[in-house]
Amino acid sequence: MESSFKKGYEKNVNSDGSFELSFKSKRFGAKTAKSFALLGVFALLPASCAVTSPMVLAFGKSNNSTAVITWLVVAFALWFFVMNFAANLKTTILVKPNSGLVVNGKNLPFKEIGQIGTINYPGAESDKIAAFVYADTHGTQVNISKYITLSLAEAIVKELKDASGIVWK
Repeated sequence: MESSFKKGYEKNVNSDGSFELSFKSKRFGAKTAKSFALLGVFALLPASCAVTSPMVLAFGKSNNSTAVITWLVVAFALWFFVMNFAANLKTTILVKPNSGLVVNGKNLPFKEIGQIGTINYPGAESDKIAAFVYADTHGTQVNISKYITLSLAEAIVKELKDASGIVWK
């Protein structure tokens, strides 16, 4: 029986045998996203009031508060739309079996990787975007992905380990 569930990533095989793993990720973790929401409410709302109120009252056709509220709602909605658009990413990793990875245009040979794994932030209130994939090489931790779910991170690690041709501990 075939699964009716969709994978969290796409695997596109190239003609040379290499493949690309593509998946959605977040630029910010859960705590940072929460900070942006608080910034929007407690900093941008008063700032937009201070900027738009005099302009609407000076240039508006009437001096009622409806125009001010409308401008504030539009500014606030625009802020959250831009932040949501900026926070979402599509990450692509080029994997060359038995050879290495190409991450953000940089080559990372499998023979130079000491460990591939996941890091999860269990203290985060939302565990949906609290993990990422990393590789240890030459005493440096290289982040292969941005923030993703733990289950997706583990699936990507499995794909990378299977393609490496190395027996991992």
